[in-house]
Amino acid sequence: MPPNRLPGRGPEGRRLLPMTAPPESRSPFPPRAPARPAVARPPERGHDRLLRMLVSLAGDLTVEREEGGLLRSTLEHVVASLGLAGAAVLATGEDGELAGASEHHLAADPALTRDLALAALEQDGPLVQELPGAGWLAATPLRARQRSLGVLVLHEGPSAEPSLDRELLEVLGQQVGTGIENVRLFTELRASSARAEVLRRIIAAAREGKTLLEVSVYDGSDTGEKIYDTLTIIGKAIAPGDHKPTDAVAGQATFAGLTRWPVTISYFDRAAGEKGGEQTPVYAITFELYENGVSRALLLDYGDFVLTGEMTSIELKDAKPCQ
Repeated sequence: MPPNRLPGRGPEGRRLLPMTAPPESRSPFPPRAPARPAVARPPERGHDRLLRMLVSLAGDLTVEREEGGLLRSTLEHVVASLGLAGAAVLATGEDGELAGASEHHLAADPALTRDLALAALEQDGPLVQELPGAGWLAATPLRARQRSLGVLVLHEGPSAEPSLDRELLEVLGQQVGTGIENVRLFTELRASSARAEVLRRIIAAAREGKTLLEVSVYDGSDTGEKIYDTLTIIGKAIAPGDHKPTDAVAGQATFAGLTRWPVTISYFDRAAGEKGGEQTPVYAITFELYENGVSRALLLDYGDFVLTGEMTSIELKDAKPCQ
């Protein structure tokens, strides 16, 4: 043994320790157990709890008008009213894939959470899965009008058996799913109403011979609450019969005697504008606008890429008075 070195010590007398795996290679989560369907409970054991849960959600489902706020508030109240450890919502995207939408104190393995959510969707019903030493995980599909919107995942603390029964999970999935659907419909209606008002103001300005119009617009994008400042440029009027269109409008008697205008609307981020300085538009839309509100020859310019749209069909319906 070299001088001045003790057994189990390295150079300069430093203590030698056995090598261990790096922390990131150790899973902080317990091993998986197989998922199983949620069981039914006798009515007298579950109705009081179900009622408490529904009462706690009443305000969220009827007052909230923004999806992010609805999910955050709903998860918080579900966890509190049912005495859970955490919860999360995984939403179904346009591509059909699940993605995390909101979470409240959920400490379960993300991979396990996603796998259980996918299994619940596949089996079209609530599932529970034991987390050895860490309680239970439950997943129930979120549905509205027979359409899948995602999955609600709940984490219950350690117990001999899960207290989240099938009826409670099914009702919860239906109520939260309906709430999400209502918020999305509200957002769509609000955006549609805003767009209709903008078109009305553009047509009025065009008839007066104006070429510029500045309007603040709610378009329903992002979180559903974003406001854009817009600059609209109205081109020279195109008289009926001039530059005849070749798309679905061609041959339609309704448009034969209508004037139309080339229009470009540039959308600017209001929040960025409040900071001052020169602004470039987030995106711009160019189209031809008829005086009856119908538009054609659409072009969307996002800076990095451009999309064009051609009208391939149009169906005009008779206007009916409101009842």
